Amino acid sequence: MMLNVSITGARGLLGGRLAMGLASAGHSIRLLTRDSENMPPWAVAMDVRAVDIQDRQTLIDGLRGSDAVVHLASMNAQESAADPTAAERVNVGGTRNTVEAARSVGARRLLYMSTVHVYDAPLQGAYQEDSPTINCHPYAETHHLAEDFVCGAKDIEGVVLRLSNGLGAPLDRNANCWMLIANDLCRQFAETGALKLRGTGHDRRDFVPVSEVVRAVNMMMTREASIVKSKRFNLAAGFSMSTLDLARLIAERAEALFSVLPDIDHAPDDGERPPGPRVDTERLRRIGFEIATDLGDEIDNMLVFCRDEFGRA
Repeated sequence: MMLNVSITGARGLLGGRLAMGLASAGHSIRLLTRDSENMPPWAVAMDVRAVDIQDRQTLIDGLRGSDAVVHLASMNAQESAADPTAAERVNVGGTRNTVEAARSVGARRLLYMSTVHVYDAPLQGAYQEDSPTINCHPYAETHHLAEDFVCGAKDIEGVVLRLSNGLGAPLDRNANCWMLIANDLCRQFAETGALKLRGTGHDRRDFVPVSEVVRAVNMMMTREASIVKSKRFNLAAGFSMSTLDLARLIAERAEALFSVLPDIDHAPDDGERPPGPRVDTERLRRIGFEIATDLGDEIDNMLVFCRDEFGRA
């Protein structure tokens, strides 16, 4: 089924990867962004519209003709903490505007990319979609409020994906993704030949290949309404790994690709072993989606990307 899909927040890591992945799956893609004049090279041949998610009329104009909308535009955790009022205006108000604009132009489905961090901070223990959402960080609170608008919307099929930690290379070096630990470590290797963790490396996280995020979104765009409408789905690997083990995996892949095994620097072991999250994905499995959790290809692609974009001369 070919759909006309509009993507908000299209300039970021996920936006770019989703645009290219959904286009490869046969969909017609429109990119919605605040700055339509200075698009990265991968997007210059695409349909790009300037919108402000705080201005409903620009959204209505930008979304006309859309069958489906993928809503990614939001403030990240650091930005939300720095300005909680703006986070509410953008993450909550912007989502409400996007839902209402999509509904007004007759879009059939809207998929909202939320976060597993709505559950708690730090994430430790088991989480299902009906687990309590008690994280009071502005980033988590505003995403949860935005979810309610999506799932409660009338006359449009609202779907929420709660993403853990997407791991993968962007299409553009200027994408705002280099604070993410895997991206940061791969860039460190390209620039310095070594890897340095900020802590002991024993904190644990759940990582999902970005290619699997693309595959999940494509499935959610095309499944029957009765299966996905007004529902929340965890999108996660279902297990966690330590950031030290992630660094070791990146070092192993660097050696395999470039015949260089980087040193890994981290803070002294303090004896702490936090349990990390176990994010349940049974709801996704019940509708036929099995997540492939191998990170090797995404790490290889990111190491090559960073070598080409940031490597030492």
